[in-house]
Amino acid sequence: MSLSQIIENTAQALQVEVPGKVWRVTIVKHRQVLSTYIMLALLIGGLFMPSSFNGQITLNFQRGAEVLLVALFFLLFLLNGLSSPLLLICSLSIPLFLLLATILSPLSDIAAGVAIYYIPFSLMICLNLRAVKWSKLLEAAFVIVCITNLLFNFFVIVSFKPANLFLMNLYTSINPRSLYLMLILNSKPVFTYTLHSVAALMYFLFFVCNICAFKAKKNSLYLFLAAGYFASCFFLYSNTAFFILFFMVLFGLYKLRPAHLKECVTSGATVLLLLILVVVTAVSFSDVLSDKFARQYKRVELKVTSKVNGLYGRYTSEGGQSENIKYAIENPHLPAGFRKNEDIHYRDSGIVEYFVRGSFGLVISIYFGLFLFLFINLRSRSTALILFLVILAAEAGFSYMSYPRFQYLLPFLIVFLNSLEKPIVPGVQ
Repeated sequence: MSLSQIIENTAQALQVEVPGKVWRVTIVKHRQVLSTYIMLALLIGGLFMPSSFNGQITLNFQRGAEVLLVALFFLLFLLNGLSSPLLLICSLSIPLFLLLATILSPLSDIAAGVAIYYIPFSLMICLNLRAVKWSKLLEAAFVIVCITNLLFNFFVIVSFKPANLFLMNLYTSINPRSLYLMLILNSKPVFTYTLHSVAALMYFLFFVCNICAFKAKKNSLYLFLAAGYFASCFFLYSNTAFFILFFMVLFGLYKLRPAHLKECVTSGATVLLLLILVVVTAVSFSDVLSDKFARQYKRVELKVTSKVNGLYGRYTSEGGQSENIKYAIENPHLPAGFRKNEDIHYRDSGIVEYFVRGSFGLVISIYFGLFLFLFINLRSRSTALILFLVILAAEAGFSYMSYPRFQYLLPFLIVFLNSLEKPIVPGVQ
């Protein structure tokens, strides 16, 4: 039962009023308005919340963003209630496993601040997002944000210095040199996500939303935006990006199958002309882009066969996750929790990080919680399954469940996808 229902029942039983307004009217009448503004805050915060100042990582910004996220999720929970008791069990088990592991861990050093990255996910999977209504404000914000994102990506690809400096000043995170390597040295359009592996999955999520929006609304703008995210993913030049591109193609073919062939051909022609215009403009603006096309096949080959990137660079005996895997194998019943040592490095693999921190219990709680969260909240079961499988596979390259921007944006994108599906009315076939 949500907060609004509790207040409504209490007000009816006690007939309690406050000067000028009844409490239940204040909550019930404006519940959707509050939910709308919370969704808007999640979208803007997820994409534009700064993580650095003058290129220096600012932990206060990042912790402040997580505290704000916890507050937004808690308010959403109060307004719209619990999605499932089973998800509540998963939610409570995550901090429980981490706490027990921290107490029992043989490691000495402790990093309690890491807890702030797991609390939002624990709250998120409890949310009842089906109760959140879509609005024209959210629709406009989504389109504006997508266009802004793609414009910045275009500027990065053509090495437009002011855009690079703006992103480096405000959005450096995870590693002090990561964004410099992405933007300045390689012109990878990672936007505010810092790493190409993170950007690839986020672009897939926005691609899915735009493809579904085009299918539902028959508006060429969404197909153009989807093409922009596909191109952005292409220019990331990473193993995760190539993997994501494959699933983008599969998802596009699945959603835009022959039943919608006429609309696809008409809108596709429009989008193709627009993309040609963009490419011509880019080539005339800078010769960097044309050089990228010439080098692309060689870079793909180098990336796929690289011994320092991708699965080989992580999971072999020489890979970056070798010490983590060694610790997990040797201490399956004594996970690290929030403790650490100089040999264990987190972030580069979700499933390895969760196993090292909380063994089987934490891994099952997180992924089963994500699975139920998607299937309960998304109206389209096929889309829920696709998102779960792609996110699960992408976790081999990064721990997204504890990543703030992913936590901010996923609920918004779920509400957007639900707005494109026809609600199921009981008794109506």
